[in-house]
Amino acid sequence: MNIKLKRSELNSYMDKYNDEFLFSGTVSVKKGDDIIFQKGYGFASAEHCVLNTVDTVFKLYSISKQFTAAAVLLLEEKGLLKLSDKLLDYFPKVTNFNKNITLYHLLTHTSGIFNYSNIELSHTKIYNLHLSNDEMISLFKDKTLSFEPGTDYEYCNSGYFLLSLIIEKVSGLSYEEFLNENIFKPLNMNYTYVDEGKKIIKNMATGYYINYRNLVHCNYIDMNNCSYIEVYENDDNLYFRLNKCNVFLIYPISEDTFQNELLDETYKVEYDGDKVLSFWGVEKFNN
Repeated sequence: MNIKLKRSELNSYMDKYNDEFLFSGTVSVKKGDDIIFQKGYGFASAEHCVLNTVDTVFKLYSISKQFTAAAVLLLEEKGLLKLSDKLLDYFPKVTNFNKNITLYHLLTHTSGIFNYSNIELSHTKIYNLHLSNDEMISLFKDKTLSFEPGTDYEYCNSGYFLLSLIIEKVSGLSYEEFLNENIFKPLNMNYTYVDEGKKIIKNMATGYYINYRNLVHCNYIDMNNCSYIEVYENDDNLYFRLNKCNVFLIYPISEDTFQNELLDETYKVEYDGDKVLSFWGVEKFNN
C-alpha cells in the first residue's frame, strides 16, 4: 500500500466529510502498528477558538461501557463473581427485580430492565440532578420488563448502572480505583480518566451538537451524578485522549490482562435471528 497516497485520500475524504457534516473530533487510522493518518477537526472550544488536535481529550460516554464489561470479566477471572449470578444476589432488598436476571443479561443488554434514559425529558429530569444510588434504582425497579430475560435485546443504561454498583460491592474499591488499578495502569492508558465532576482536565473539549449547521452547547450533565453516585460512573463518564495512549478500542485486552479462556469467551457472539449479541456489543446489527 502506498502510505503517502492513502494518507492523501483519507485527508481529502475527511475534508469533504467535514465540509458536509461539520464534523468535530479527531481521527486516527492505523494499519498494523503504524499510524497512517491522524488529524483533528472542528473546535475543542468554539468560544475561545481552540481547535481540536490529536492531544484533545474527549468524553467517551457510552463507549465507556466496554470498560465496565472488562471490569466485570476481570472480577469473574479472579473468582469474585460469576456471569450466571442472579441480580437479586447483589440487591436482595430490591425485591421488584426479576429473579431470573443474571449479570450476563446486564452485560449483553438482554435483561429486559427498563432503560432510565427512556424517561421522557430524561436530560432535565435525571442527568442534571444530584441523585443517590437508591434514587437512581427507583427510576426503573418498579417498571414492567420489556421482555423476559434472555429472550430479546434492548440497549439499557440501567443494566450498566447496576453493574457499576456490583463492581464496587465485589471489589471493595470505587469504580475509578478499580479501573485505574486493573485496566488503565496495566495497559499504560495514562490519558484516560474517570470523571467525578471536579477534575481539571488539560486539553478537555467542550461538547457541542449541530442545530441547522450551527454549533449549540450539549445539555448540561451533572458529572457528580456520573461518578461517585454513579449515574454514569461506570458506563458513560470516562475521558479519552487519542494521542500517546494505548487505544483500548483497537487493542481491547492483552493476554497478560485476561486469561486465554476468558478472552475467547469475551468475544463469543451469539446469533439470534438477525441480532448479534456480545459482551462488547452495545448495538443490534442486521445481517
